[in-house]
Amino acid sequence: MEKVYAYKNLFNLAKDADAFLVETEFSSFSQYVIKKDELENLISKLKEINKKVYLRCDRILLEDEIIKLNEYKEIFLHSDGIFFEDFAFVEIFKNHPKKFKLVFFPFESFNTLEEAKILLNHGIDIVILPHGNENLLDENSNCDKFGISCIYNEILFMSRRKLLSLKDIDNNETHFIQESTRLSKQIIKETNVGTLIYNEKKEIIKYPKNIAFLVYDTIFIEEN
Repeated sequence: MEKVYAYKNLFNLAKDADAFLVETEFSSFSQYVIKKDELENLISKLKEINKKVYLRCDRILLEDEIIKLNEYKEIFLHSDGIFFEDFAFVEIFKNHPKKFKLVFFPFESFNTLEEAKILLNHGIDIVILPHGNENLLDENSNCDKFGISCIYNEILFMSRRKLLSLKDIDNNETHFIQESTRLSKQIIKETNVGTLIYNEKKEIIKYPKNIAFLVYDTIFIEEN
């Protein structure tokens, strides 16, 4: 199992991390984005200290962004893989080297493990189960093709529109929204690439020891 931590900076590296998840210009949050001209150097520095590097590219792309993605292909292949949601990444990287992993990183939950397994037949190497789906796995689930997301900010919804600005709502303040089917409130935040609704909470996550990836940031973890 690889422990994958969200990357912040070179001065704040988790000692027990096997790998780091680096935000790119194709990330949904885009809070700690590493620009194209800095990315190759960062990948080299992290590999020098024997850490794997995965690139977070988890937003749905517009057509012009798909064209732009092709410009990043060579640099991206220097990493150990990409965490993505848009299947444009599967098409662009379909002939990737074996050591380079295509990791499906959805924010929507699966109803059954069989739904997630179907994706493995479509050029995807690893499927990350969103926070809350960890109960779909047990020690007998052939977990080596699955990971569990324990990221502190659990994305529930993303729009490419700037919804707060459209309503003239001040984005510098923290705003909450509550759906009729959920008991708790969620944060709604506008970024430079759209609007996100997400949870921000700490919970104890139980997981099988034989999973491929455990992806987390500030959260408590407990092994089965």
